Amino acid sequence: MPAMIAAVTSNDGVITWLDERSPAKASVDSPRKALGRIHGHAVRFAPRASGAALILGEGIETALSLAMALPDVPAAAALSAGSMAAFHLPPGIVHLIIAADNDPEGISAAERLAVRAHASNLHTTIILPHHNDFNADLTAIGRDALAHRLRDKLSLLQQPLET
Repeated sequence: MPAMIAAVTSNDGVITWLDERSPAKASVDSPRKALGRIHGHAVRFAPRASGAALILGEGIETALSLAMALPDVPAAAALSAGSMAAFHLPPGIVHLIIAADNDPEGISAAERLAVRAHASNLHTTIILPHHNDFNADLTAIGRDALAHRLRDKLSLLQQPLET
């Protein structure tokens, strides 16, 4: 059976929940399970350099798809729309790229986070996929086409992003 397991961390890299005594997932109706505090934290896929951009996606699939298309930009997954809206902004980043899922909850969460980021003087932009999420875009058009579309839209490494 396929599975994904990821450590949710705070900005200082502390894993917010881990209990090696209970490796088995409980029998539940929902195929997703999060244990411990995740609200406002994220699963991080690359170390973040001070002054760098950060891509924040709602889900792991979105963040990993964007990391494949833009491997030079660190990515993180908030794990839910609510957690995205409450994301604890890391110190030292210059650009926050918010990758919203293309649904009302994802767009609303991205807009709420953008307001907070703008109030913290971060350059921010919200990017939306053509499909429901960026994993669907990656699957539909491939890594190179997605990378080209994103780089054209963001002009990522040449100039600051719009706020």
